[in-house]
Amino acid sequence: MAELDSRIPESHYNWFIVGTLFTIWTIIFGIQYSFGIFFRSLQDALGCSRGMLSWAMTTHLLVFALTMVPAGWAIDRFNIRFVYSVSAFGFGLPLALCSQLSELWQLYVFYGLLGISAGVYGPSIFAILARWFTEKRGLAFGLASCGAGFGPLVVAPLTNALIASYGWRHTFVILGLASTVILFACAQYSKNPPEQSSDEIGSTADKYTDSDQARRPNPLPGMTLGQAIGTREIIFIIAASSTAQITSRVIVVHIAPHATDMGISPFVAAMALSMIGGSSILGRIVMGFVQDRIGAQRSMIICLITMGACLFALPFVTSNAAFFVFAILFGLAFGGDIPQVPALTVQCFGVASMSVIYALVAGVVNMVSSLGPLAAGYIFDVTQSYTLAFFGAGILLFLGVFSVSRIK
Repeated sequence: MAELDSRIPESHYNWFIVGTLFTIWTIIFGIQYSFGIFFRSLQDALGCSRGMLSWAMTTHLLVFALTMVPAGWAIDRFNIRFVYSVSAFGFGLPLALCSQLSELWQLYVFYGLLGISAGVYGPSIFAILARWFTEKRGLAFGLASCGAGFGPLVVAPLTNALIASYGWRHTFVILGLASTVILFACAQYSKNPPEQSSDEIGSTADKYTDSDQARRPNPLPGMTLGQAIGTREIIFIIAASSTAQITSRVIVVHIAPHATDMGISPFVAAMALSMIGGSSILGRIVMGFVQDRIGAQRSMIICLITMGACLFALPFVTSNAAFFVFAILFGLAFGGDIPQVPALTVQCFGVASMSVIYALVAGVVNMVSSLGPLAAGYIFDVTQSYTLAFFGAGILLFLGVFSVSRIK
């Protein structure tokens, strides 16, 4: 591996890093989004309600969120290759151990452990890429983060096929071993770039401002984390982003069981989940283009309104064709929303402490959004329907539109 490392010219290695981080996010989010594919198998095997089973993903997301800030600290202070190598085993082993489940609490523990490594691999990619790129940084961010959309596109149908062929227990083993191998291989090519002077880094960072910021008469200067916490903008950004993430988590976990409840086959449900991931890739690219022309604030409003309309329509979707239309529109809007959050963070707080401020935003948002699947599961247990859960998520999204509109 070191030999391949040396063959790649330093001038091109930054794009190799993009591909490596894209692969990492493909694995992490592909596995995360595939939890819903295991839902019915786990419910039958463990004899639990959907609400109780949803606690596994809630636990995973809470740990995932709580790990982000300390993970960022570790990435800044320790060798990236070492941190990522350890995390590869920390991710694959608990996933494989899920094959031995006999009690529900064991699922909570294993998915909680998965959350630690997922948190290490989460927002840290943006910090790594920021060090490697002095030009085309936005493009690098967008391409690497597309792994979060590509993962469900590939892993969800693969998981469904493996369960159908080998059963859910063997599927956990296969996914665990494959994840470990791929993540460990990626870790061997992850490293920091050659040292740059602070003047060079500072002058480069000035190039990467949102178009909104260029139009604002008095854009906020670079802020520290403490200063950012004292503003109302950070509250509005967290609130708006939380509504989108709550909704996406509800869909990821519950869309497959909802689809089968509506008479749609498990295969079509898995394909729809993949289409959400696939169309989210296009959404990132398209709304990144739109952002450059109308700004992050208006772009995010468009995405939230589209997601809200999809959620209000979902309880009435009963055909395969309509289900695929929902998946495409929701995926486009959800994917398009993702690049708006870091853009708004830069717009409001500058680039001086962007990494730690964004880690805080992402951490809080993921903690809040972890409650979404749990709430939807309990609503189903009480009403035997997801209708109220989907309508509630739709209302939250329109509250998110209000929050975005309040950002000055």
